[in-house]
Amino acid sequence: MRNQVPPPRGMRGAMVASGELLAFVDCDVKLGPDWLECNLRELQKHPLIGASQGPIVSTAMNPKKPSLLDRYRFALKHRQTSGTFIYGGGDGYLLNTAACLVRTVAYRRAGGFEERLLRAEDLFFTQSLLAKGFFLTTAPAAKAEVRFD
Repeated sequence: MRNQVPPPRGMRGAMVASGELLAFVDCDVKLGPDWLECNLRELQKHPLIGASQGPIVSTAMNPKKPSLLDRYRFALKHRQTSGTFIYGGGDGYLLNTAACLVRTVAYRRAGGFEERLLRAEDLFFTQSLLAKGFFLTTAPAAKAEVRFD
């Protein structure tokens, strides 16, 4: 729900959460029925897996008659989210935090999301997780859908 809460308050909640896992889901993302179960199964494979995610499929705003802007946004979102991890060029792989499951301990050791960033918090967080010795995994059956209006 990061899109609905100003970053400092939203991140503070994650830093004091008492559960073992944190699910990050943007307000424009709809999770598939098995999303949580599939990601959880992947995280349980090894204690150093810090985060899991599945593919995020984008949908057009009006599929029957999309505008030029809709088509452009759809193509851009599809390119960015069609795989389970986005390749960030020289920076390596990127966890898409629009829909991911993260171990609370990994989140805290990585320092959470950089609150001052309005963009690229995914890249910063991914690099922090990897620097702290955690691994990322994918759950191909953990499908989510992003819808932009």
